[in-house]
Amino acid sequence: MMNPSAKPMTPRQERVIRAPVGTGEWTSREAIDRIAGASNGPEVIRQLRQRFGYDAIQMERVTVVDRDGLLTQLGRYRLTDTGR
Repeated sequence: MMNPSAKPMTPRQERVIRAPVGTGEWTSREAIDRIAGASNGPEVIRQLRQRFGYDAIQMERVTVVDRDGLLTQLGRYRLTDTGR
């Protein structure tokens, strides 16, 4: 695990960790993209998990029906008790 103080967080990482992810509520991948200001939300989450530990941010895939009636899986994230 990387030392959290070893390198400053990027502005994207700061926005994501302080957003709903930081409350312990589930936050969708699409919301993470909007919060990060980029289309690489999962990469920002990966960087944060590497920084704070993989047990700090929980990831879950949820099966939903898309607008075409097909099953797909959406990702969502939240801080764990360890992460908070």
